[in-house]
Amino acid sequence: MDANLKARWVKALRSKRYRQASGNLREKQSNKRYSYCCLGVLCHTMGVKWKTGVPVLNDTIMEAQGEAYLSYDALKMVGLDDDTQRQLATMNDEGYTFRDIADHIENTIRADQPLAPGEG
Repeated sequence: MDANLKARWVKALRSKRYRQASGNLREKQSNKRYSYCCLGVLCHTMGVKWKTGVPVLNDTIMEAQGEAYLSYDALKMVGLDDDTQRQLATMNDEGYTFRDIADHIENTIRADQPLAPGEG
């Protein structure tokens, strides 16, 4: 994973700016605000546009169809593997705080694969 993206993601998770959701990358709340799972925060950090509820970046659909996970193309783009994203989603949905998840990301995800120009 690109070191800059990893740092921005960890910082965003710790910022208290995001309300935590489970089971979806992003959920609309009754007050017209959104809550996010940890993977949704990653998408938001990268600057995705949410088109009819689906995150899109540079014409890449970031969400796996019908699932609250990143698509294969999105995983490749950000430098994560499917096992890692599922572990993070499970932590998120089991009630780990964003701070706990940020600590886990910081300690376990390597930061060495740069993003291609224009990706996040």
